[in-house]
Amino acid sequence: MRGLKSMVDSADSQRAFCRKKAAEAPHDAESAAVLARSEDICRQARENYERTRKKLWICLPAALMGFGPIKTEEETKRHDQHRLL
Repeated sequence: MRGLKSMVDSADSQRAFCRKKAAEAPHDAESAAVLARSEDICRQARENYERTRKKLWICLPAALMGFGPIKTEEETKRHDQHRLL
């Protein structure tokens, strides 16, 4: 689980970097393509983590070790907005 969580964290940071680069050059097709691949990798990493975490023989040990669900960006933004209210 640690390896999968690390993969998700790494994909998130890579995606953030790609978003920053794409924002700096909004008309650069190559930056947009790299960002799209990065977002796809991030989605796949999250899906793999969640699929593994929900397996019956992994679910309880993972929960006891503190591996919970990973919020999507939309969920995180929604949570932050509610917290500010």
